[in-house]
Amino acid sequence: MLNATIDVLIDRGYNGLTTKEVSVRAGFSNGALVHHYRTKAELVIAATEQVYDRCIENGKKIASSEKAKKHPLQAYIDDCLHVYLGWPFLAAVEVLVPARTWLAAFARAGISHGDASFLMMTTLNMIRGMGINSLWQKDLPHYKKLLREWATVAEAGAFDGRHCELH
Repeated sequence: MLNATIDVLIDRGYNGLTTKEVSVRAGFSNGALVHHYRTKAELVIAATEQVYDRCIENGKKIASSEKAKKHPLQAYIDDCLHVYLGWPFLAAVEVLVPARTWLAAFARAGISHGDASFLMMTTLNMIRGMGINSLWQKDLPHYKKLLREWATVAEAGAFDGRHCELH
């Protein structure tokens, strides 16, 4: 059931996910699914938790591997690539930052798909870095100031659509 949830989440995004589609893909009745998870949010939270549990287990395997013993940084990079550039992060992003919804919002503001993708990915990466940094240096006012400055500079910039696009 949870694997089917992740599949639908990746295919259709959070807004497009329905418990009916999940139950069809999982081969369960919708009633059986609702018996275990009363709401779509509960289902998605459980599926996302399972994904991250798997990522933690995979990271432990990689960290204790022969490669990590000889080349710890390369092994760490492999683990990070799997988590942040693979399907686990894509699934989590659909939950945390509904990209499809925001692309539409940028389009309504007259911003091209390419420019919107560039702005969203750049901003998301900055905020993600701030989130990690805040584990040891809590300075929310400073982060907010930096982000306001970034928004001012980015919104004043001229984009030409040649930037990285969301896939």
